[in-house]
Amino acid sequence: MDVYIIKNQQDIDAFFEKNLNINNYEIEEFINGEMYHVDGLIQNHEVIVSYVSKYYKGCLEFQENQPLSSFMIEEKNSINKILKAQAEKVIDILPSFPNGSFHAEFFVTNSGEVYFCEIGSRTGGAEIGKVIQNSTYIHLNKESLYLQMFEEHTISIPQEPVERYSGFVLIPPQRGVYKGIKKNLDFDWVVATKIFAKKK
Repeated sequence: MDVYIIKNQQDIDAFFEKNLNINNYEIEEFINGEMYHVDGLIQNHEVIVSYVSKYYKGCLEFQENQPLSSFMIEEKNSINKILKAQAEKVIDILPSFPNGSFHAEFFVTNSGEVYFCEIGSRTGGAEIGKVIQNSTYIHLNKESLYLQMFEEHTISIPQEPVERYSGFVLIPPQRGVYKGIKKNLDFDWVVATKIFAKKK
């Protein structure tokens, strides 16, 4: 929400015309790259399981009425190992976080440079938790709660590599008249759909 990309003086002027109070803003460098997220669980300060996903359309596009979506990356993909290692590096540097779930975001440029964006000591938002559960049967929120309540809690992590990879698409709300969906969404690979609009 309320993110502005500033490219020139005109953009600066336009920003200040709309925002007289800038106390709620911070300036960040724009990274031109693709965005990924790593989601997993920590037990006794160690990452015990993590999964890498790529945003097909990122959060920034959502405010421009573009869908927000991401999909899991195959284990054999080289970026998988790289981003898992980067997430563990960030977690090691940060203050103690002994048990629970985490959600870390990274940018990867065309030249392969990795930039850390942010991390949260929680399960990722949107449908990320459900995506992980659909592919691994691990309920991140439930396991995170157990890990924080019971130090000796252990979960059964599937030993086999992930065989089915999942993703999600969120379509932003828009003004208009909803007349239904033209095409049937009852495909075998569609796990669930939620439609909040009411047909008129």
